[in-house]
Amino acid sequence: MLHELTYTRYRGGELTDYSSRLHYTADWIDDNIAKGVVKSIISETGGEIFPLKVSFMSDHPEYYPKLKDDPEMVDKIAEIEKRINSKTHYFIPKNKVAAAEKYFQTGDIVAIATSKEGLDYSHTGLIIKDGPDKA
Repeated sequence: MLHELTYTRYRGGELTDYSSRLHYTADWIDDNIAKGVVKSIISETGGEIFPLKVSFMSDHPEYYPKLKDDPEMVDKIAEIEKRINSKTHYFIPKNKVAAAEKYFQTGDIVAIATSKEGLDYSHTGLIIKDGPDKA
């Protein structure tokens, strides 16, 4: 379990320092797609470009004990944020979620986008479709 957690939670599956952790969900998604852990179905579901610009960690190092007193680590995080922002990300707008539900399966991971400045997603969850109200 520890190996799998490390593999999915850290960039390239390697824990090196604080910057190797996949702090942003968009970064986690990209890294785990590259490692073959997850597959994106966003193109099948009508996903649209998510105008993503993460910067919360480097803008607010005071909220992170590992960044608070380490300007070099803040710079490393800012570089990672630039890389995340240089990629194209997608989301399903709220008004299109119902139409996309047919593509979701039990066990699928979902990320809920946020409009909070500097962040990408506010929550993650798992799809469960075998409840009493589902056929």
